[in-house]
Amino acid sequence: MLTVEKVIKEKDGWCDFWNNSESRHLFNHPVWFEICTKVFKYKDLSIIKNCDNNKINMILPVSIKNKKLISIGEKYLDKSNILVDKEADGLNEFLIKNGYTLYLEEVDEKLINFFPFKRIIYESSLNPQTDLNVEMKVKPKELRYLNNIYKKNPMIKFHTIYGKECFDYIDVMFEIEKQSNKPQKKKALFNNVIAQELFKQIAKTEFAILTIMYYDNIPVAHMFGLNNFNGIYSAYHMAYKSQYKNLQPGKLVILNLFDILKLNGFKIFDFSRGDSALKRHFSTSVVKNYNIILNPKTLDYLKFNITKIIQKPKPFFKKIIKRGK
Repeated sequence: MLTVEKVIKEKDGWCDFWNNSESRHLFNHPVWFEICTKVFKYKDLSIIKNCDNNKINMILPVSIKNKKLISIGEKYLDKSNILVDKEADGLNEFLIKNGYTLYLEEVDEKLINFFPFKRIIYESSLNPQTDLNVEMKVKPKELRYLNNIYKKNPMIKFHTIYGKECFDYIDVMFEIEKQSNKPQKKKALFNNVIAQELFKQIAKTEFAILTIMYYDNIPVAHMFGLNNFNGIYSAYHMAYKSQYKNLQPGKLVILNLFDILKLNGFKIFDFSRGDSALKRHFSTSVVKNYNIILNPKTLDYLKFNITKIIQKPKPFFKKIIKRGK
């Protein structure tokens, strides 16, 4: 039976389902729902819950606006809010009956077959990953170079903080980004008050993992990540002070984290959304995320097709020309 609730009810039921799920992470945990309520001030949040013989098989928090069910978390959402381990019986019928259109963002490619309904689906992001039990692709020559930087600079130290203690170092993170090249490139995240509050809230949870690199006791770089359980660490934010770029702080932080995470039983280092030279450099594979629109309306199809034309004009017009011959 599929129900829609305005507040978290039977929270333990959600947590129990989450604890036993292979698709669990921060963004489909009750904690994310509560954080979004505080940070983004949603007034129209609801929870779609599906049960089979009183056993939960799907949980999905959404923002409901004009018959649109929208993923929560804004641009800070790295993975889909939906918690589901098999095809969600009743979801399609519910959407059609109530005239809703559901917009799912950042759905892992492993889950897309759980939605064999009327839909629009398109790739949303690439997520480079590193299998911590597989030999890195990094050339031995470069590894020696990075190790030599570390050996020649005994003032370099690393400190990794777990869980709620990360909140005590939140201002260190903000200051590192402030002195990085991100403000100059207009890529600074923490210029935004909402982003600051979001990270403060996450830093108070069991999901937070923060690694700080120090040089002569001065914090020069950080990696803020998430323990997304099932052996997965997800990188969420990284920055280093520009004046220390010759130390290769980004690469050193990543290599240090690889060792620490492996010792603590992690299997996968997920670089999260976005493809970059640094991520490709250390990754061993790439996972695709998709956006899915369920029970789409005519306007959704129109927008989707226009976007395809804009993004891939040459293939589209080649087809038109061939049809005209």
